[in-house]
Amino acid sequence: MLDIDDFMMRRALRRNLPKLVKNVTDQNEYSHDSAIDMLRLFCWQVEHGQALDSGLLKYVSAAFSKVVSDGVSADAALGLTRGQGAPKADPERDFWVAIWVKKVMFGCLKDSELTNNNYLPITQEQINRARKRCVQKRKKPSLTYAYELVGEYCGLSASAVRKIHDDVMATDVCQPLNQASSAEELEQLLNPNRLYLIVGKA
Repeated sequence: MLDIDDFMMRRALRRNLPKLVKNVTDQNEYSHDSAIDMLRLFCWQVEHGQALDSGLLKYVSAAFSKVVSDGVSADAALGLTRGQGAPKADPERDFWVAIWVKKVMFGCLKDSELTNNNYLPITQEQINRARKRCVQKRKKPSLTYAYELVGEYCGLSASAVRKIHDDVMATDVCQPLNQASSAEELEQLLNPNRLYLIVGKA
C-alpha cells in the first residue's frame, strides 16, 4: 500500500490512480489494498482542500449507489472484503434474518443465536459494535430499529434486511410466524418439530 506523505500522495494521484481503479474494478488479488489506497487518497484530497479527482469521485459514488440501491454492504461496495463480497442470497439464511428481525421486536434475540448460527459469520465483537451504533431510545423497538440492528449484525443495509424480512414473511409457509404476537408464541412455532411443518425442513 502507499506511504502517506504529500509527495507520495501527489505521485499516486498522477501515476497510480488508473491502476488502482483497474484493480478494484477487476476484483483481483490486489483489490483490497487498492481500495484502501483509493480511500486514503480521497481523504487526503479532502483534508488538504484539493479538488477531488474525477476517478475517485466515480469510485465513491458508484460504491454508495450499490449500498443505497442494491443493499450491498459498504465494505463490499468499496472493495474492502478481500474478495468475499456480500453474502450470497440463500433461502435459509434469509429465513433466519427475517426471524431475527421478529426476535428483536419481541426482545428475545440471544447473542448465542447469532454467534452460533450456520449461515453468517457473526462475532460477539460485531454484536457489541452494532448495539453501540444502533441506539434504541423508545421503550418498544420499532421495525426501523430492528432492520438497522440486524443489518449491522449481518453486514447488510437496513433496506436489504427489510426486503428480506418482507419477502420471507409474505410467503404462505411463514404466515404463522409473521402472525405471532409474542416471544413465547414465536418460540413455540420455532420448535424444531413445528418448524418442520412450517418450512419443510428439520
